[in-house]
Amino acid sequence: MTKPEVAKVGYARVSTTEQNLDMQITALKKYGVNEWVKDFKRKASETHQGIGG
Repeated sequence: MTKPEVAKVGYARVSTTEQNLDMQITALKKYGVNEWVKDFKRKASETHQGIGG
């Protein structure tokens, strides 16, 4: 019997306009993550659009 393939899903988030996801996505790829959720929160009054948003 073969093992089922395990999905590696990551989460990357930035909270200011000065930040970007590049370093986080690079790190996720390094650890074998091939799918991720991106979350952008630009203003304190905005709600999260990513996980649980």
